[in-house]
Amino acid sequence: MKTRASEFDRAFDEGEDVTDKLEVEKARRINYETRRVNVDFPDWMTRALDHESKRLGITRQALIDQAVDCQPAGSEESFMSLKP
Repeated sequence: MKTRASEFDRAFDEGEDVTDKLEVEKARRINYETRRVNVDFPDWMTRALDHESKRLGITRQALIDQAVDCQPAGSEESFMSLKP
């Protein structure tokens, strides 16, 4: 059964639990769709990524995702300070 917006707003404003009124199976994060990207890394960098991901107990992909997400644009600092 659908709930009118005014009924939902009233229940929310009064502190009622509205989670049963949400259609969570249809929920999505706007501007968060993924897109596959292929990136070529030098061998030394792949080894460094594998070493660090193993140390952290996460996948290489997860490490790259975290690094890209946390790296300030234009920053010269890098989580990968290892160079050949």
